[in-house]
Amino acid sequence: MDRHLLVATDGTDEARGALHLALGLVRRGMRSPLVLAVQEPLLLYDVAAPERMAEIQLELERLGMQRLREAVEAQLAELGSKARSWRVKVEVGSPAEVIADTAREHGAALILLGLGQHGRAERWSGGETALRVMQLAHAPVLAAHPEARNLPKRALVAEDFSELSREAGIWALDLLEPGGELHLAHVLRMPPTDAGLMTGDWLDRTLESVRASLEERRRELAATGRATIWTHALQGEPAPELLRLAQRLEVELITAGRHGRGFLGRLLIGSVSTRLVRRAECSVLIVPPRLRAEEDRGG
Repeated sequence: MDRHLLVATDGTDEARGALHLALGLVRRGMRSPLVLAVQEPLLLYDVAAPERMAEIQLELERLGMQRLREAVEAQLAELGSKARSWRVKVEVGSPAEVIADTAREHGAALILLGLGQHGRAERWSGGETALRVMQLAHAPVLAAHPEARNLPKRALVAEDFSELSREAGIWALDLLEPGGELHLAHVLRMPPTDAGLMTGDWLDRTLESVRASLEERRRELAATGRATIWTHALQGEPAPELLRLAQRLEVELITAGRHGRGFLGRLLIGSVSTRLVRRAECSVLIVPPRLRAEEDRGG
């Protein structure tokens, strides 16, 4: 677990879960994180005195950054002596872009940020910021529920039998408390009723194949000896079925892969991942595909 970690916080309660999970990971052997706070730029303009307005803007941004740093340092002090030594960086800019760029420059293996509260406007804005970071980042992004205080004991992996979902499963194992539960779930999308496939034999054969693939992945991950692993073969629309299962199992983490390479793939992280981030009642980890060198350079 000797890997770099970046934690993004806005100094509010929405980020407390991310900071607590970061502390848990540091205790497990990850390096002390870089803590990043981003203040959105002010947009002030006066046609009659543009230079004076620019001076005012700079001063207001300076004061805002100072208050933001103080809020973040107060959060770290609440976590205890270990967190007080974490390096804090405050920047001005678009939060998602700055978080993704800083993570890349820092060589972060994992990005943590707040997900936002359910039933409040903050959840929507927090979820949208998390989604934007997930679109841009080259590292896995863990959007932490604000009430998270410990590493998860139960996690759910959205399994599609790709190499990417395998990596998502490995990440889930890395984040679980020792001896935790890992649930692997595949949701079989049912074809239209007029597709000519909806026969009992077709469904039985397909589900048998799904269960066999889930069992193969279960054995692979179980060989690590780090968790008890269960499998679930579901039918229906992936996001709603996964969310219902997560609620029934009371998992504290849902993990999924972000499919797609290149520019377009980074813009569209997928409807399933998007719905999970917006609607999950727990933390959500989205794992990106490994990018080729030319893609990292924007090729």
